[in-house]
Amino acid sequence: MSESVTKASCAKCGRSNPAAAKFCGGCGTLTEEVARAENSIKNLHLEIKAKRVSKTSQTESEPAVIQKSAQPEEISPAPAKSAASRRVNNLFRRLPVYWRRKLAIGLSASLSVLIVIFLSGLMPENRMADPRWLDFRVFLSRSFELSHAELDQIFSETFSALPDPAQVVNQQQAARIEQTLKTLFQQPDLSIFPNPFFDSNTARVPKTALDAGGFSDIPSAHPVYNALQPLLELRISLADKKNRIRPYEPMSWADWQNAVDQLFKLLAIDPDMSKSLAVQRHGYMSNIDLRNYIEHLREKLFIKSRKPLVWSQETAYPGRLEAFAALAAVITELNR
Repeated sequence: MSESVTKASCAKCGRSNPAAAKFCGGCGTLTEEVARAENSIKNLHLEIKAKRVSKTSQTESEPAVIQKSAQPEEISPAPAKSAASRRVNNLFRRLPVYWRRKLAIGLSASLSVLIVIFLSGLMPENRMADPRWLDFRVFLSRSFELSHAELDQIFSETFSALPDPAQVVNQQQAARIEQTLKTLFQQPDLSIFPNPFFDSNTARVPKTALDAGGFSDIPSAHPVYNALQPLLELRISLADKKNRIRPYEPMSWADWQNAVDQLFKLLAIDPDMSKSLAVQRHGYMSNIDLRNYIEHLREKLFIKSRKPLVWSQETAYPGRLEAFAALAAVITELNR
């Protein structure tokens, strides 16, 4: 039984191949039927892929279109802002160069002041009411270029006590320290207020005769002011609680010791030295007591006595004016 076989020739090499063959037996090229079938399959895959992509993009765009159609369109504020900024820029450009520089300098200066205020902590809400002596001493050291040891000495002279770094300093104590600094530097206008701890000096401090306008029991033209001028310039308190000098009353040991203690504090002399000269002394001073005390005081202050003091041999009780005048004379000799 014979079977007819259909042969197809290769388009490339011309060889006859069986109809069922997919490749040419000579050159290995795909036959025309197989090539057409593979091309149709490839085109079909590409078409399916394109339809899937188009369907996916259509489903993603539909919710956005629906939401956009459901909500009204909002006006964007960007154009308004840009218009305002353009107007400011145009206005600034219209200014002359001179005024541009002035405006820039003013803005930079204002900004610098604000930065300094906030960084230095000088705003009222940042002030501390009751600082410790440790912090207040640092402020005084920076303001007056004094060492901590010198400030501790000033504290001791002001309050007659050794300072404690943790001790709280109130406004009245700060005012007393200010008075000591005024006397020390001989600058009546010196002030430590305002400062990072206190706004202003509202504390009351004891007034001297010069601050109060004179003593209450003598007129302003009385010669006592000339005689006691060295003591008054040092802000040594000589009056009683009623601001009376009582120039012709006898000098008591208590009032004399009070004035000498103030002088020793100003001169940074050990106060025990003055107390040793008046130990177990009470009542009124005699002229002999005053002479001996003045001689010892001049010796302690290293004042050379050119002429010996002449005193009466009779016992008398000098008045307050005479005793304070003798103390003022010692200060005058010390300043020579």
